[in-house]
Amino acid sequence: MSRPSWMPWLEAAVAFERALLTVSAEWIARVPSLHDKIALCRWVWSAAERVRRQSQTLPHDRRAVAIDGGLDAGARALLAGLRDAPSARAFMGGLEAILAPAAAAAYTRAAGDGPRWAAASNRSAAVFYGAVARRVVRRRRRRAWEPDERAHLGRVERLTTCVRTLRPAPDRTVERCAPLMRPERDRAIRALRRGERRHEQWVVTSRRDEQQYLHQMIAFEIAAFEAVGRHVAEFPEMPWAFQRDMAVQVRDELSHLLLWTERLASRGGRLGAYALSALEFDACAGAGLSDRLALLQRLIEGGALEALDLNRALWESRGDPRMVACVVRVQRDEIRHVRQGNRWLRWLAGDEPTLRDTVARAEDAMRARLLEAARELEAAGVAAAGNTELMRLKLDEGRMLPVNPALRRCAGFSGREIESECARRALGACP
Repeated sequence: MSRPSWMPWLEAAVAFERALLTVSAEWIARVPSLHDKIALCRWVWSAAERVRRQSQTLPHDRRAVAIDGGLDAGARALLAGLRDAPSARAFMGGLEAILAPAAAAAYTRAAGDGPRWAAASNRSAAVFYGAVARRVVRRRRRRAWEPDERAHLGRVERLTTCVRTLRPAPDRTVERCAPLMRPERDRAIRALRRGERRHEQWVVTSRRDEQQYLHQMIAFEIAAFEAVGRHVAEFPEMPWAFQRDMAVQVRDELSHLLLWTERLASRGGRLGAYALSALEFDACAGAGLSDRLALLQRLIEGGALEALDLNRALWESRGDPRMVACVVRVQRDEIRHVRQGNRWLRWLAGDEPTLRDTVARAEDAMRARLLEAARELEAAGVAAAGNTELMRLKLDEGRMLPVNPALRRCAGFSGREIESECARRALGACP
């Protein structure tokens, strides 16, 4: 029996949205503006949701085929054009001002075909793209585009015709982007140099202390979603379930960022008063995927499980229920991130001895890399004396907290792994 006429277009749309998710994730760390980073985080999550909803409208035996489907030549050319934009401004212009209106029109037309459930999915996608296009029109200003940026936008505009004529292709093209060693940041969220550390404020006794504390929390969220975006962009051959899990984490880190920035504004703070660290990004940059999961999700965010216990106690002692609620919510989401990291680390490692070796090797390599960078900055006079010791203390701080076995069990650690972590800690023993 032949497929209904609406089904091939929807299958191709699912494959296109998955590929667009990868391209958007790649640029999260490459755009310098926090406004654009936030927009791309939302784009990544919404694309993941469109893949999920649209694939569920297909017959069960066609869902995996659609998700892992290939792109026709026009769609591949369009995505390559976006990915290879000459500047962040040109990329965002192509994505929001050219692709979004074309996609809104295409999904609106497609909503008239097929059964009710497929039409509803297409209408939902049309609403998202239409909202993006309208926001761009409202804030559009005359811009002095560089010649290469104008040429790029013209090429993207010509290629958007493929969105109206999506056709499934027999083979999925997996294109891996080049590793990115440092995230781009504008002045408001400028990052410390790789290997540079400054004194942190974790005991809040004044409004100024709180503003520095909030900058530290903001720094973690930004560096985390930048790093997770690279998980997706640099390893596009991973299964769809992995990409969706990473999209969930991007969504969560963005929601945490918005919590902290709202609090900072309410306390009279201004983002940019303190330079933000990019430690979480620096720890992962250039490493293989297993090492990245071991470092970010398992070690850094795993250590944050217990650190957030102390954060909660701090705000409880200050009688601030709103901050307590924020910390509890962040801790709940971190449990999910660590659990997802453990799941995929086990999938990649295959067995427990390999997993243990991977984690130990990744941690040793990260420590050596960051301490060497810290020593070089200090020796060159770029960083203040004591910079290396500050970095060492930062890398060791997780070992100074007692293990919380209940949290770690929720985060997917086995009993043996929890016992091993207790032995690894400098202080504290499992109850």
